[in-house]
Amino acid sequence: KNKANANGIPDFWLTIFKNVGILSEMVQEHDEPILKHLIDVKVIFLKSNPMGFVLEFHFSPNEYFSNSVLTKVYEMKCVPEESDPFSFEGPEIYKCKGCTIDWKKNKANANGIPDFWLTIFKNVGILSEMVQEHDEPILKHLIDVKVIFLKSNPMGFVLEFHFSPNEYFSNSVLTKVYEMKCVPEESDPFSFEGPEIYKCKGCTIDWKKNK
Repeated sequence: KNKANANGIPDFWLTIFKNVGILSEMVQEHDEPILKHLIDVKVIFLKSNPMGFVLEFHFSPNEYFSNSVLTKVYEMKCVPEESDPFSFEGPEIYKCKGCTIDWKKNKANANGIPDFWLTIFKNVGILSEMVQEHDEPILKHLIDVKVIFLKSNPMGFVLEFHFSPNEYFSNSVLTKVYEMKCVPEESDPFSFEGPEIYKCKGCTIDWKKNK
């Protein structure tokens, strides 16, 4: 029961992830109960442009999420840059995106750890300075943070903060767009010290009544 997998070996995929070099570095102790429900992993190669592949993680019914399959899409750069073809060292992954996880009640977080993102924000240097005491009840509902890189001009990225249903606002996702200066000023090129954020804009928060 709950141990079925493609090879008939109890906890087969958990054993693989824990004992294969690069995979073992990805598995934390809190991941193990979830990986006990992993029954198959499939790779689907994409023939689209850009090229890439999809990893499908198939799970037996469990108490953590309702998805039977979780996916992660990887896009690859397979040809050299026209401007610098000799720097090409072979295909490389340049972008990946995971699916939305439908966490069950009280399991909603990116790693199966209660208040995972609140813990991260409170204990990571520069992030801890951003968290006030009144933010903590809200951050208990934060279940995922995603980064989307913009290819527009100006360059930049979007931070997506995904929340479980809560009593504070009706948004399921809050976003903040960051624009970056990636080239030196023509008037003072020698002052350029690398890319820097020069502008950011947050989305509108739909606060609930009395919040």
